[in-house]
Amino acid sequence: MKMKTTEEFKQQLRPFLEMIRIAKSEKNKDFLDNVEDFKKLLIARNICGINDNPFLLDKFVDEIIDEN
Repeated sequence: MKMKTTEEFKQQLRPFLEMIRIAKSEKNKDFLDNVEDFKKLLIARNICGINDNPFLLDKFVDEIIDEN
């Protein structure tokens, strides 16, 4: 079984990442305060095979949170 590339993970996680981007743009503090729990759930459920590379989820979420 071949490891997914960073882009493949990003593409597959796009719906989740978009939810975070929208919450940030709408200043939805409740959602943003729970992003860590959200990430833990994705990893626990192995959504999109993220257990193969969980640090990428942190990286993608941090990129969104740090965007201006």
